[in-house]
Amino acid sequence: MDVNAPVIMTTAYDQYAVHAFEVNAVDYLLKPIGLKELHRAIARVEGGEVSTPANDAVRQMISQERKEKFIIRLNDRIVPVRTSDIAYFYSQSKNSYIVTLSGTSYVLDESLDTIAESLDPEAFFRISRNCIISEGVIGDISKLMGGRLRLTLKSGEPAPVDLTVSRARTEAFLRWLGR
Repeated sequence: MDVNAPVIMTTAYDQYAVHAFEVNAVDYLLKPIGLKELHRAIARVEGGEVSTPANDAVRQMISQERKEKFIIRLNDRIVPVRTSDIAYFYSQSKNSYIVTLSGTSYVLDESLDTIAESLDPEAFFRISRNCIISEGVIGDISKLMGGRLRLTLKSGEPAPVDLTVSRARTEAFLRWLGR
């Protein structure tokens, strides 16, 4: 039987990996499947510009797992912060911070890697190892030497972190911005 759709093999047994690629599987995921691995597999399918009803259903399932708010614990208080109210995230001195549109900064317990996986990639972009920015707060963009970009916030307020798009992420950032 011919299969005319991209196939992502999933199983709890690693001995079938070679067979999966012999039959032209796009990817092979070993259970339990992590969100990062699932994103990678879907990106491979999308890279081939293949859109199928199954593909679209998986993409919709992932988008439903996106965080809509972060819960900040401040001593005896709990502060919910909606992702729509977030300007950017950054890490500094082994701590992760969230900065709201109003400029309030909170310490987070999660790493930027974990945070990045939980965000909508349409709304947020990781511009460097230490910063994830919301599209809605980007004001001006200046070209720097070496192929990097410097971002200025719409508010004109200086950011407590360097908002420079790393050289390695510049091309992907411009594609993300222009989509």
